[in-house]
Amino acid sequence: MRYKIMPLFPFCLWMIMGCAASHYSLGKKHLNNEAYAQALAEFELAKQENPNDPKVFREMGIAYYQQLDFKNAIQHLLQAFLQDSADGRTLFYLGTAFEITKQPDMAMDIYSRYVDVSPTSGIRSSIEGRLEKLMRQKTEDAVKKALADENQLDVNAIPDSTIAVLYFQNMGDNRDLDPIQKGLADMIITDLSKVKKLHVIERLQMQKLFEEMGLGMTGLVDEKTAPRVGKLLGASRLVKGGFVDLSGNKLRINASLIPVKSKVRYRTNREIDQLDNLFKMEKNLVFGLISRMGIQLTQEERDAIEIIPTENILAFMAYCNALDYEDRGMFEQSAEFYHEAVMLDPGFVRAQQGLTVSEKLSAGKMDVSQLEQQYVTSEVETETSESASAEGDTGEEAEGEEAAETVAEAPSANVVNQMIHSGGVLDQVFLPGVESREPAQERNASTFGSDATFDIHVDIPQD
Repeated sequence: MRYKIMPLFPFCLWMIMGCAASHYSLGKKHLNNEAYAQALAEFELAKQENPNDPKVFREMGIAYYQQLDFKNAIQHLLQAFLQDSADGRTLFYLGTAFEITKQPDMAMDIYSRYVDVSPTSGIRSSIEGRLEKLMRQKTEDAVKKALADENQLDVNAIPDSTIAVLYFQNMGDNRDLDPIQKGLADMIITDLSKVKKLHVIERLQMQKLFEEMGLGMTGLVDEKTAPRVGKLLGASRLVKGGFVDLSGNKLRINASLIPVKSKVRYRTNREIDQLDNLFKMEKNLVFGLISRMGIQLTQEERDAIEIIPTENILAFMAYCNALDYEDRGMFEQSAEFYHEAVMLDPGFVRAQQGLTVSEKLSAGKMDVSQLEQQYVTSEVETETSESASAEGDTGEEAEGEEAAETVAEAPSANVVNQMIHSGGVLDQVFLPGVESREPAQERNASTFGSDATFDIHVDIPQD
């Protein structure tokens, strides 16, 4: 007699896969219940059965993370990252682990990847805030190191192309113009940065140095302090200047170049005009400074410098106030002034950029534990949304899922029916690539788990 039966291999494979999933599911359950030792034990079993599953390494890393074992956490999270570099959960915990263990460069790299792969994440702005915060912390650390190594700094080793623009001093009695001290310097820094032959020190680096040197928020530098500031900033030239309000709503601005490597001082450039023509005066000062340095501008550079950021003096004053609040770490207030500047002049690009940065820094003020809580909340909301969406599924797909669930929950059901069902399900699966990041490849023919013919001999007893 010949009987046609289904092969056992697909069913055995289905059973093995079910066991591995069970260990992983139990591990997740223990992890959610904060039973980290039990979670690790289950994940270890899941790893033995499927040693190349990045999710297992990820969850093990998170379990170690919650136990404050950051060495093992980073080791396992890195393993998960190497197998799937686009998993947001892996990137989040790996980034925070690097930040906690004082590895800012690694943390910034991972956070940047998280922002790239999670554009719609609920905590995207918070992660971007962490990036801004870490970059500022890195600048502050560099300034502290320069001060600590000041005696070893060689002024003559500073490239001649480097230049720093100090804050301008309000030499008049009109204190309402004080915000211009930083705003005017910021405009000149922006314009000089468009000259390819110059390397301009960032305003943030200069501000951090002023804070470390105890020069206050104004950062006013006298003739004796200037060479030291240039040395610490790594600038071969300094732009130093001041302004005073004159009668008739006029403003006079002076600006001069101070070489750090010698005691020679360049002649001062001076501009006098109405306050409403502040931007025109600033452009004239910039071209004068460039001429004093003997630099020949290309037409492209000249055209770029001549662009006026805003013609609205009130928008510019709001922008100047925003810079000061940002330096004080009062990001909500700085965002308000940036917003005011944008409202007064929607085309004020620098104000728009400042508003974005302040909002990010405001979102990034929370500590790591608060950030993690926000991430967990975001995950729960996402899972809830996905579950609600899944409940709305109808048709054959929902019926197939229900049938699969019935088989999984009924081990005592007819074995032949289970084999037929598992063979049919496995026949329709997608086969993943070698790496989880590669697109899945669909099978062209339904062959896995197909019928097979066996000869079975049965002795029939005689009557």
